[in-house]
This record gives sequence, C-alpha cells and structure tokens, in this order.
Amino acid sequence: MSTSEFPEYFIPRREGEKAMRRLERMLRIVLAPTKADPYFRRGTPHYEEVTRVLGASARWTLDESVRQISRRWLKVDRFVPDADGWPQVTAAHDGTLVTESVRVRIPRDSWLARGYSHRRHRKGLPSIG
Repeated sequence: MSTSEFPEYFIPRREGEKAMRRLERMLRIVLAPTKADPYFRRGTPHYEEVTRVLGASARWTLDESVRQISRRWLKVDRFVPDADGWPQVTAAHDGTLVTESVRVRIPRDSWLARGYSHRRHRKGLPSIG
C-alpha cells in the first residue's frame, strides 16, 4: 500500500471539524429553551456556556434559574451572602436561603448573544422539558 492512498474510513480533519460544528449547532437549536420553559437546563450546551459566562459566581447561582432576557442579558437568581460569606437564611429561620435576581451581561465572544431567539415555535422542532 502506498502512502498516497488512504483507507476507506479516513475522514479529513477539516471535514470532521465541519461535521462537529454542524452537530453542535443542531444540538443548540434542539436543546434551546422554549417560551413555555425559558430556563437553561443542566447538560445542555446553553447551561455550559452560562457557567462559562458566570465564572466563579456560578457557584452562587440556583440550579436551572438562569434565563436569557435579551441578546445581551441573562437573568440569574443568586444566593445572597451574609457578612461571613455564607448564604443568608431567611428571617424566619425555616431553612430557606435568601436569593436575589440580578442581570448579567453576556460578553460579545459568547455564542449566546448570536443565537438568541424567543421564537421556539418553529415547525418541526420539539419542545424540551
């Protein structure tokens, strides 16, 4: 076998990369939040991107409490720390934690800013949830 011949199953790197980007784009569309359920779910590409955007403050965020309100902003429910740096407990001391809703700006390099749409009623796409 000469070195100029490739096996049948050989896929050039560039074609493989294009296929992966195409697959990732399709997953973003299928797993995107809907109007009925606008929150980002764990295990989706949106959730991973939000944790990247939030950075270290993602630890203070309630699970599945982040939603995108526009092309440039996320709405996040966070725990409120007390003077010692621990999450505050409500005044009734019933075990619930105090939260606040804050807006977080999406950086320009994030694909969330480019792929935003409240319209998820496109024909043929199932709703997730």
